[in-house]
Amino acid sequence: MSYLPPVDQRASQLPAIFKYVPVRGEEELDRACAMIADRSLWFWHVTGQNDERECQPDVFWGGGFEEIYRYFLDDLREAFPDADQGAIERQARMAASNPQIPKPEQVYRMWAICCFSAARDCPYLWREYGADGAGIMIEYPTPEGSSAGLAGRVTYTDEPVRLDLLQMDESTMYRVFTTKTTQWRREREYRMAQRLDAPSSGRSVVFSDLKIASVTIGARLQVASAARVQQVCQRAGIEVRQAQRGLAADNRAQGGDRG
Repeated sequence: MSYLPPVDQRASQLPAIFKYVPVRGEEELDRACAMIADRSLWFWHVTGQNDERECQPDVFWGGGFEEIYRYFLDDLREAFPDADQGAIERQARMAASNPQIPKPEQVYRMWAICCFSAARDCPYLWREYGADGAGIMIEYPTPEGSSAGLAGRVTYTDEPVRLDLLQMDESTMYRVFTTKTTQWRREREYRMAQRLDAPSSGRSVVFSDLKIASVTIGARLQVASAARVQQVCQRAGIEVRQAQRGLAADNRAQGGDRG
């Protein structure tokens, strides 16, 4: 995403951010090892997040007929540069006479996000995103100007983002992608956004400047999976740590509270 978060909201204000990765089978193990070996990140489509209220802004048309007509006219001319201009103008008038409010996922169907946390070895995050300890936690340093350092801090509020379809800019879209309800505040989340080449559930993106300071093996990760992760880390010169033994037990004791 070309839009840069405000400096005080960037992950570069922190020493590092952390990604909890589940490893419950061969497919997830392959993805986790690729993330380490290739310095790649998986970006999920914005509509595939775990909160159904997420990325659900208050969408509206913030203008009258002339402003909406001009919006549709410019949009149609760009989409159909060789079409008859008279037909384009008639179509734009029809659309402006009864403008429909698109579903949010139609507005940003070409965007995906990758999520991190500022919290290291958090029992709640191990449970929710690290497969209750059957996964890994990757530590990414966040120096100023680096890809990881440009991840933006999530804002937690129960007020939806106001999204004027006539004034959609990257600053507004950034706020849509980095706003969650207050019940998720404990996640201390940071996000990177990536534009998709085509509508899809997500994609893997390689970042040549992405550094990994350490990989922590979850307390319940299968022995064979842990050995493979350690081998990949050894080849890459990455420190391997073991999660605290008590984390898995703490997770199970806390039950299913997602508040």
